[in-house]
Amino acid sequence: MEDFNNWGVISLKRRGLKVPENFMPKIVFSSENEPIVLSKNSTGVDLAYKVDPIRAPFATQIVVNGVPQLLDTVIPNAAIVQVIIPNHSKVGNPNFDHNYIQPETAAMIEEQQFRKERDQKTLEGRLIMQPLLLQFGLLDLADVQNILPEDFLLLRKIKSANMDELYFKIGAGYIKPETILNQILNHSTLSTINLGTVSVSGNQGIDQSGIISSISYLISDAGGSIVSNYLDRPRLEDEQTYTLRYVFTGIGQQTKDLIREIIESEERFTECVVV
Repeated sequence: MEDFNNWGVISLKRRGLKVPENFMPKIVFSSENEPIVLSKNSTGVDLAYKVDPIRAPFATQIVVNGVPQLLDTVIPNAAIVQVIIPNHSKVGNPNFDHNYIQPETAAMIEEQQFRKERDQKTLEGRLIMQPLLLQFGLLDLADVQNILPEDFLLLRKIKSANMDELYFKIGAGYIKPETILNQILNHSTLSTINLGTVSVSGNQGIDQSGIISSISYLISDAGGSIVSNYLDRPRLEDEQTYTLRYVFTGIGQQTKDLIREIIESEERFTECVVV
């Protein structure tokens, strides 16, 4: 509805017609001369979240009519604007002063903060469970879904809609990790399967096309059978790493150690874990 109203305002202006006062926003233009509709008192923060809400927390400044300005600058009408977001930014600035941003921008920032905090607890849950999963040759509970669907359903009975929610509850302290471990030990057949996992990380774009086939060959050449695989690609344009995880059967510890040595000898991998 907001976009509909905004483009209606632009249409009226282009036709030379008067816009009602209560619908009078400001219209600015990108460096490509694309119109951007903003609220009357919008600042650089509002502009950043308008044009790129995902990367907006990494914005450092805006450029208004060719002049660099702080993010709290109120943008004048009809200005040519640009948001400056450095490449490969690692630190965002979610603590924007709500006194100089519009309510819809503040709501977006709060939602991003909520997701960030939830993602952090989810990650903590994964890290808590990892040492407990090593005895089964696993690094991540998510692989259970592909290997033993019936066992995955057993885990779902712990009032979790999906694996991320389960990890979040573990990280937040709502579910004890021992509860998950006991569920596996008492109801799962994981302990009867000779599983193993290879997890590698590296820089995006560096011979990535040959990585999947290389790891697959190492496992099959060692007499193993792949039962599950997972590739985590970068979520943002300026993220540069990926993680590839293979779960397999039929390989003993001595051969696992040899696979680890081979992978660690290759410079294209920044991290390697074999269990």
